Amino acid sequence: LYGWLSLCQHSSKWRESNYLLYTYSKQINFKMKMNYFVFGTNNKQQAVLFYDALFEGCGLAKIHDEGRMTLWAKEEFMFAVTEPFDGNTASNGNGTMVGFSVNSPEEVDRLHAKALELGGTSEGEPKVRSGMHSAYVRDLDKNKICFFKQSQIMYNKAHQSK
Repeated sequence: LYGWLSLCQHSSKWRESNYLLYTYSKQINFKMKMNYFVFGTNNKQQAVLFYDALFEGCGLAKIHDEGRMTLWAKEEFMFAVTEPFDGNTASNGNGTMVGFSVNSPEEVDRLHAKALELGGTSEGEPKVRSGMHSAYVRDLDKNKICFFKQSQIMYNKAHQSK
């Protein structure tokens, strides 16, 4: 399975390989979910200050802050910022984004405003999109973040196949 995951990850036909992985995982009753996400940074100290302030009151606890990486965690999810291991300049991915599911539309609004207050830039004001109240920002390294509150209808659709 891990070889298959690697093949899928590096395939230029991600949609087809993702579908095949999904089909294969159903056959072997494999349950997969994302549990961590890492953004590269060119100024770890500034990035840590940004995310410490942004995550204040969200329940994410800083569990590691050593060397080139800082890591926050909550239940089954971890988020980190790191200076690239290879020593090259960190860059944001075009089309890459991390989404944080939050408890309410008000929390979406609060986090969007907080990110802007901390020096982030807006990529989409808070509003309902695709059945979710969501907002988009870029952090100090231009990494894209989505804060969203999934509607009950979207939640039900996502869990129908279980």
